[in-house]
Order: sequence, then C-alpha cells, then structure tokens
Amino acid sequence: IGDDRPCVIPLGCWGFNGDSRTDNMCREETKRVDCSFKRSPGVISCRQEGNNVVHLSYIDTHALRQELDDLLCQRYPELFRDRDGDGAETAMCWGFTCGDGWFGIIDALCSEIAAQVRHGRMPAVVVSQVKEKSGLLRFHIRGGFLRGGNAETHRLIELAQQQALHTCEECGQPGKLLDVGKPVVVCPLCANQD
Repeated sequence: IGDDRPCVIPLGCWGFNGDSRTDNMCREETKRVDCSFKRSPGVISCRQEGNNVVHLSYIDTHALRQELDDLLCQRYPELFRDRDGDGAETAMCWGFTCGDGWFGIIDALCSEIAAQVRHGRMPAVVVSQVKEKSGLLRFHIRGGFLRGGNAETHRLIELAQQQALHTCEECGQPGKLLDVGKPVVVCPLCANQD
C-alpha cells in the first residue's frame, strides 16, 4: 500500500503504519462507504465495495513529529481532548497533518485561545482538525461554521493562518506560497532541497 496501484483491503484490517494509535484498528462493524486510512506520511483514500475496501488514491501529506504532537496535547489537553477520538467524529484522530515549521504558530494560537478561555473572554473550544490544505494552515474547531457564536476564536485563527502564509511549513523560517507541483509555503532553502 502507498503506491498508485489499486489494492483491496479486507474490511476490518486497516491502518498499518507503525503508529500505535492507528495500527490494529480492526473494526468489523465499520460500514461507512467513504473513509480515509492514515498511513505515514500520507492518507489512503478508499471506498467500500461489498466486504472489501478498495484503495482509490494516495494523498501525500506529512505530520508534525510525534514529540511536537505530544507536546501540544500535553500543553492544551482541553483543546485537544479529541486527539485520540473516533475518526467518525473528529479528524484529530489523524494528528496534526502539517509540517514542523508551523509548530510555533499553532502553539502560540493554542496558548492565546487557552488564556482567553481561562479568563472567561471566550467560550471553551475543542479542536477538530489541524492540517495543511492547498498550502494554507487549516485550524478547525467544533461548531466552527458558527462564526457569530465565537468571533474572537475565529479572529485568532485567521491571524495564525495569515502568519502561516508567510512561514515555511518545513523549517519555520520566512517563506512564501509557491506552486511546486502543489501549493506549499516554503523558504528558498527548503524549496531547493528536493
């Protein structure tokens, strides 16, 4: 698995990537038609056909190093209480799917949200997904489409997204959005590494 050849995975046996959070996720009761399976460093998009899951595509992604993932979850347990949740309910079960260079931005955003919540200036939030998409930082919270109900949180998220737009996703140095086969925010050094 991981190349572009079609493959068939028996239902109930999925998520083999060396990550204890996703390995051994045998779910005989799984009957969802559209599902994604985490595989480091990407996601395998699949669909169910009868009793099998058919591999459709492999999407190249990357994730924060495990120690950075763990650090964010330790520092902000209330924000990331769904980190090991069910994939049918939260995308945080797949981790932080962005490069290490955005760790400082995500950490600062979480720190500010946690402080605002602690001081009663905004309602508590739970993060449902943190990822890179089309070269941009995406930071989703539960009920995130209800902007009027939590305007300050959305303002902070938008500031972090603007900062990420000028920060190399790989190393954290100043960068810019480039199209290198896909949109990415990189610095000149990281852009020339491949």
